[in-house]
Amino acid sequence: MTIDNLSFSMDDFRNGDKETFKEVYRLYHLAIYNFVNKLIDHQQEADDITAVTFAKLWNLHAQFDSPGNIKGFLYVTARNASMDYWRSMDKNKQLLNQLRFHSQTDHHIADEIIHPEVIAYLYDAIEDLLTQCRKVIRCIFVEGLTIHQTAEKLSITDGNVRFQKMRGLTLLRRLILGRLNGH
Repeated sequence: MTIDNLSFSMDDFRNGDKETFKEVYRLYHLAIYNFVNKLIDHQQEADDITAVTFAKLWNLHAQFDSPGNIKGFLYVTARNASMDYWRSMDKNKQLLNQLRFHSQTDHHIADEIIHPEVIAYLYDAIEDLLTQCRKVIRCIFVEGLTIHQTAEKLSITDGNVRFQKMRGLTLLRRLILGRLNGH
């Protein structure tokens, strides 16, 4: 599930509906925490920064016009709080840590935002596959099993696994391209 296809109304969010806020929190808490933790490499501080970020979102809930604005706010607020964390550190450590921070921010911020949505999109597409294809794709790509291990687990031949894998990947391509083209 991505923020662009959530089942809540922005009016509910702007009006301070707690269930709507919980839905946004469930969707983005882990992604924001991981983003901050990669920037500062300190779990407790990352947890604190994440909590403060969502508290700020709650306090400003009436100001958001779209789900995209919510997502952008969360990432920018978390990034800024991470920068504040580095500023509060000892001056000697600060220079080294800022170098690390900037290199990660410049190269990975887009990946950190996009990656969870792409994974969710792929999992949704996998669920739309035919039963046997879905089982094979899950075994190989989600569980990391080999063709032989997959065959044993599903009680089918190695050749059938190869065929279902090829068929599943072909169907996934069609499903994803169809969704991207609005079909």
